[in-house]
Amino acid sequence: MKHYILLIFSALALFSNAQDFKKMSPYVREIVRENSLISSAKGVFHNTTPTPSLVVFVKAESEAAVSKYCLRHQGNIHICKVPVNELASLSENTQITRIEAKQSDATALLQRTAQQTNAISAWQGIDMPTAFKGNGTVVGVIDCGIDFLHPTFRSKEDGRLRIVRAWDMIDYQEGQTSDDNKNPFPLGTFFNTEEGILKKGSTIDSDIAFHGTHTTSTAAGSGADKAYSGMAPEADIYSVCKYLGNNKEKIKEEYRKYYTDAVDMLAYQNIFDYADTIGKPCVINCSFGGNQDMTDADMLMNEYFNEITGPGHIIVASAGNDGTQACYMPKSADTKSIGGRISGSGSSIVINVSTRGKLKMHITDYSKGAETRKTYDLDFLPGNEAEQSPTGLKWYDFVTLLEDEENDLYLEIYSGNNEFDPTYVGYDIFLVRKDKKFNTNIYTIEFEGDGVAAEIFSQKCSLLPATQYSPTLTGALPNSGNVNSPASLPSVICVGSVTYNKTWTDYKGSPHTWDTGNIGERSSFSSCGPAQHVVIKPEVMAPGAAIAAAMSDAYYKTGKNDTRVIDFTEQDGVKYPWAIEGGTSMSSPVVAGIIALWLEADPTLTKEKIMDVIEHTSKQTVSGLSYPNTQYGYGEIDAYKGLLYVLNMSGIDGLSEKHLDKSVSVVPQGDGTITITLSQESTTTLPVRIYNTGGQLLFTTAIAPGSTTATIPASQLHGIIAVQVGNLGSTLIKK
Repeated sequence: MKHYILLIFSALALFSNAQDFKKMSPYVREIVRENSLISSAKGVFHNTTPTPSLVVFVKAESEAAVSKYCLRHQGNIHICKVPVNELASLSENTQITRIEAKQSDATALLQRTAQQTNAISAWQGIDMPTAFKGNGTVVGVIDCGIDFLHPTFRSKEDGRLRIVRAWDMIDYQEGQTSDDNKNPFPLGTFFNTEEGILKKGSTIDSDIAFHGTHTTSTAAGSGADKAYSGMAPEADIYSVCKYLGNNKEKIKEEYRKYYTDAVDMLAYQNIFDYADTIGKPCVINCSFGGNQDMTDADMLMNEYFNEITGPGHIIVASAGNDGTQACYMPKSADTKSIGGRISGSGSSIVINVSTRGKLKMHITDYSKGAETRKTYDLDFLPGNEAEQSPTGLKWYDFVTLLEDEENDLYLEIYSGNNEFDPTYVGYDIFLVRKDKKFNTNIYTIEFEGDGVAAEIFSQKCSLLPATQYSPTLTGALPNSGNVNSPASLPSVICVGSVTYNKTWTDYKGSPHTWDTGNIGERSSFSSCGPAQHVVIKPEVMAPGAAIAAAMSDAYYKTGKNDTRVIDFTEQDGVKYPWAIEGGTSMSSPVVAGIIALWLEADPTLTKEKIMDVIEHTSKQTVSGLSYPNTQYGYGEIDAYKGLLYVLNMSGIDGLSEKHLDKSVSVVPQGDGTITITLSQESTTTLPVRIYNTGGQLLFTTAIAPGSTTATIPASQLHGIIAVQVGNLGSTLIKK
């Protein structure tokens, strides 16, 4: 998961070997080298304030080795804020085994061109019981562009502001303090009071970025005075604004390099810590993503995720919006070579390779003839102890193999173990055309090796069939291997999008259409697996096309988004809009909010238990597929069936797993009774049955022919009960 700017390659020979580069991940090494270059030239790093530091993961055998830098830690993995000019000396400490960080290169996974369907509830097709609203849970949202003042973030029950904590990472200043006053927030501003959050009003990027308002609303918005309720409308909200491609202009360029994945990890840690202090379970939504990593930039991040997730600590992330790309190319040992044409509209691509044997990589420019073919050996083997391969590759370091100024093409390879399985060698291969796009030439890439199996992934490009140039260039599998990180990691629940809507009407009455595929099927943009280290990704699907949710008032005031604005809520003289957006950014908070409902029913749920619920209750609406699979995972999430499963009520004989639709209302009354009302008179005797979570039938009554109501006495209502109304379905009530 790297986002590198190629350094001046010839300058790398200037560095001494005093620091232990093998301990550093590629980005840390790059920062150290850059520091050395600038220090050599100027005698100083930067003439900036504050003094530049990098937040990194450090694996240390003793806490004393990192005590002066440590912000948070889990076991022997520490999140440390280290002055850049001290990173090299820290690597020389024998108690330190690993220093890791990568630049936060993620982007908000929003389908910005989304011109989608009419404004209906964000959970269309997923019946949500009214008894569970997320009370007693915390929904964390890490995103950008968040309007704290939108009325949807207030409780419909008591009017309180449900955003209880807010960390604006990109409102740049240092020294902020977390709740326990011991561990500083290294960047931005932090608020832990309603007064402070209301005074802040919104994140500093809310005039240019709007993504976080929409995703937070989808996960946990109340709907205010409209029907656009989120999944967990009474949950507490911990809001974090992070550095993303959408808001980078708000940060001075010289500061951007200090926003690392270790800073992001502090957000996850602080959200879970807050939830623990108030005794509530928590789910965190991440509607952003970046490149996966084959070698070693995600190791400590993944280990840290494994440490902080567990009972009541759940992380959900968007799969990505690259579903049309062909990115996964498996090579069997029986196949001598495999490859394809590079199809990318950008100027840089990444190819990741995992193998146990030696391969030859051929890159050919057919726009000038096959004679331009260049061959490179990928010749490390697992268990390697040499620093350099026979052909000059460097172990756990970069080597530049091609600097073709005439064609503006540069090739760089980073070699190391596959970070999740050291019995494989991993290669991260970077191809860059600084000032040109890859699609302006016809480039092919081919991997050759007799008896050698390998997995090849591409990022930022497709590998298309090019059999007109060579019969072995069959390309990558269609719609494959394009899931983003962190959704690709094992401890994170990865969510894809299904389409339910294609048209909508804006607030001016104009209709709009955007076709993202067949109704009830995977949205064309939704990313597919396998991931580089986990085969089944995504794990679950949810509606993500044409989702109606809140937007900041600035979204409307720009005048650029009129076609997506569908409605307004006015409060204190401000018109707060509701708008249509689409992407896996929208499907992920649907799942996060539903998981909050499940956590309300059982606060001890783990990721493994939730996956058990998803496996047994998801809707598998697309026929002809074997589930789980790399397009749909286990299928489409079902909030109600999931709740029944969590409460051990899915096996009650006579209790329907279909949730009651709008033709039946089940309303608790002030005297403790519950009234059941039909939208029209019953034509037959309609039996009503009440069950408890143990499966016991507590009470029976009926709605007589010609009548519309029945009442359940208060004496029958204890804890969580299920109400079955004839063959119309059931619902859960929590007393």
